[in-house]
Amino acid sequence: MICDDGSTDQESVNRLAEVAAKDERITVIRQKNAGPSAARNTAFHKAVGRYVCLLDSDDMLEPTYLEKCVWFLDSNQEFCFL
Repeated sequence: MICDDGSTDQESVNRLAEVAAKDERITVIRQKNAGPSAARNTAFHKAVGRYVCLLDSDDMLEPTYLEKCVWFLDSNQEFCFL
């Protein structure tokens, strides 16, 4: 799920639509600009998966980052919350 917090960059909006059209697992939620915390709250309320990973537009991940996070959380459940 991607929460677009009122992007005014039409190229970004179009790119999100393209990505979502190609993969049914991706949902794009558009909301009026309300700031990062509001966007995160919206995404949390609509999330249905087992894990949530917060990313901002300027974040970069190593290719195995999510795999390592899942392994860590499955192996160390004291760091998880419901």
